[in-house]
Amino acid sequence: MSTGKRRAYSVEFKIEAVNFAEKHSNRETGRKFQVDESMVRRWVQNKAKLNAAHEKPGPSKKKSKLGCGRKPILSTVEDQLMAKVAHEREQQHHVSTKLITAWAKNLAAEKGLTAFVASRGWLCNFLKRFNLTLRRRTTTGQSTPHDLEDKLYSFVEFNKKQRDLHKFQPSMIANMDETPIWADMPSATTINRRGVQAVPIRTTGHEKNRLTVCLAVKADGTKMTPYVVIPTKKVKKELADISGVIVAATPNGWMNGNLTADWVEKVWTNFSFAKRMLVWDSFKCHISEDMKKQLQRYNTVMSVIPGGCTKYLQPLHVCINKPFKQYFREFYDEWFRKGEFEYTSGGKIKAPSHLKQITWVVQAWGKVSKEVIINSFDVRGITTDNAAKIPCLRKEHGDADTEESTGNLCDIIEDDDNDNNERES
Repeated sequence: MSTGKRRAYSVEFKIEAVNFAEKHSNRETGRKFQVDESMVRRWVQNKAKLNAAHEKPGPSKKKSKLGCGRKPILSTVEDQLMAKVAHEREQQHHVSTKLITAWAKNLAAEKGLTAFVASRGWLCNFLKRFNLTLRRRTTTGQSTPHDLEDKLYSFVEFNKKQRDLHKFQPSMIANMDETPIWADMPSATTINRRGVQAVPIRTTGHEKNRLTVCLAVKADGTKMTPYVVIPTKKVKKELADISGVIVAATPNGWMNGNLTADWVEKVWTNFSFAKRMLVWDSFKCHISEDMKKQLQRYNTVMSVIPGGCTKYLQPLHVCINKPFKQYFREFYDEWFRKGEFEYTSGGKIKAPSHLKQITWVVQAWGKVSKEVIINSFDVRGITTDNAAKIPCLRKEHGDADTEESTGNLCDIIEDDDNDNNERES
């Protein structure tokens, strides 16, 4: 029965009509659903294709027609890529957008498709086609002081005063911060199907074992030697001989007053003997009387970030630790994915050795961008005269904060929780 008007029918509508036709006749089905009998006959013949189209994950099928729409250029490659993503997630391995892009290029190259670049647009469409998205665990953050704005302006004013008084150049201003590195470094996010309740990521089971890494940078983009504290009584010779890092030890792997003084002696004093400024947080080892006297002996002005303001004013904490840990995590993920770990006699996975972790620290630190370091001092109120550049104050003044995601799938930037959101008591 023709209605005289061309209509589009959804896949669900066609399947419902086919199911009715199997129990009755094509003619009766045409009368019931008000469509031509020939159309019902064609739908019955294409039943397998209709069911396949209905089961395939992807966007809404309410108006989709069988065989319509532009076909993905690399359908075979994408199917293989999806199988690889599914396999990695079944093993509870971390899957990032960067990994998906690299895998896609490799699979395309194997088929001779060297012109394929795995663009951002392709990535977004691939995720949509296979109903994938970036998932993350929930976290809690550091509480914000009620007089935040006053503290921020006071910090910027103090730094400006010291720069003007002592004629500090960017090469004479530095920031130091301690950050934990865990024996297990699974990402907070992974590519997975939408709507799945459990999103596990497999680990070695050593999430309580940690190192402390003291990182320091200068406002001109220079990276100072990382200082690593491991949880042991004595540093082995093989660790002490690693190039590009200083290794120390405490029973719990945490920084303390003695090691802070050691960092000043071994790292900070190699910086310069001229008048200079060191910016760090209000950790009790940083603001003790002994530390103040030690820094005075080394001609150092100390700029202390106010309590509760680390997540706004600490360049390393906000802008640099994240890419550093992301690079470290890539080495960890590759080690875990390749199964390069060893097992205990009881069959449990051993944590990566201190030698391997410290080597990853050196490699990850070398990959941090100089431009990121320079910009971090400017937007955290240390090398600028304008406090409104600090992102949280830009919001209050009605300016857009470029550091926040727009929420668009194509604007996904994989990140990690700040140190205050990590598993640190």
